[in-house]
Amino acid sequence: TRITGVSREQIIGKPLRDVRPGAKLPAVVRSGKPLSGVFRREGDIDYIVDLAPIVLDGKIKGGIGVFKDITEVERLSKELQRISRQTDRLKAIVHHTYQAKYTFNDIIGASEEIRKVVDLSRRFVHGNNDILITGESGTGKEVLAQAIHNAGDRAAGPFVTVNCAALSPTLLESELFGYVEGAFTGARKGGKVGFFEIADGGSIFLDEVSELPLPTQSRLLRVLQEKEFQRVGGTTTLRSNFRLITASNKDLQKEVKNGRFRADLFYRLNVFPIYIEPLRKRKEDILHLAPHFLKLFCSQYNRQYPGIPEAEMEKLMAYSWPGN
Repeated sequence: TRITGVSREQIIGKPLRDVRPGAKLPAVVRSGKPLSGVFRREGDIDYIVDLAPIVLDGKIKGGIGVFKDITEVERLSKELQRISRQTDRLKAIVHHTYQAKYTFNDIIGASEEIRKVVDLSRRFVHGNNDILITGESGTGKEVLAQAIHNAGDRAAGPFVTVNCAALSPTLLESELFGYVEGAFTGARKGGKVGFFEIADGGSIFLDEVSELPLPTQSRLLRVLQEKEFQRVGGTTTLRSNFRLITASNKDLQKEVKNGRFRADLFYRLNVFPIYIEPLRKRKEDILHLAPHFLKLFCSQYNRQYPGIPEAEMEKLMAYSWPGN
């Protein structure tokens, strides 16, 4: 009655053939075969009817027709198209914002130590196994993580970087997992998408993973095992298809012994371990790094590259390079 404008009094208790000339429901009842997408018009109203027999205990007892207003269908279709366009724009923004820019070609050096790191990393680029990169601060762990992402199957997906040491424990979980509206005082209207959601189809890089609080470590372990999580304050279970790459400048085995890092999480992260030696132990790379950075700075400041005199290179080679 709502869609067609026909009142209840006009149809209740009357034969279908009298009130709906040309109705196909009797044929559906006789044959027992459903029929969908039947176009009908009532005055200026166009609508579609899906028809099906009613079967009880193996016997056909009647039939039912479900009416769908074409105007409503068109509205929903246009709304779906609008949401699809919006989703495509958001995906483009995410891809542009969360993008890995470094490749293996950006790793400068010719020492045996750095060649081993690159060769080992190339073996790990494919697949979904977790990767743990360790080494002192400044050894290039994030550059290596981006190179692995860009060489792997997920290169077209987002690369999301999270510095675990830069976020407070209370903020960290809401950033990683997102939150729903009203989850806490100051929560954004409509909630917030977390980094694990954003990383769907790509990689998430947790830098300084040793700084994660123990409760967050527990949640992270579950996410890695199930690929499922809930936003802070939410009840809906979300899924994300991501690859996890972590980095630490601390010895995580020592952190486990000292009770500051969960042993089960460490063993989960340490599937494919990669260690980058500090620069003082691979000084051969200075011969390549020094000219590279000097050329870079000359380009930035519009200066001509002067080269590096041998005496100055000797000073660079003799330096201990704290902080790498």
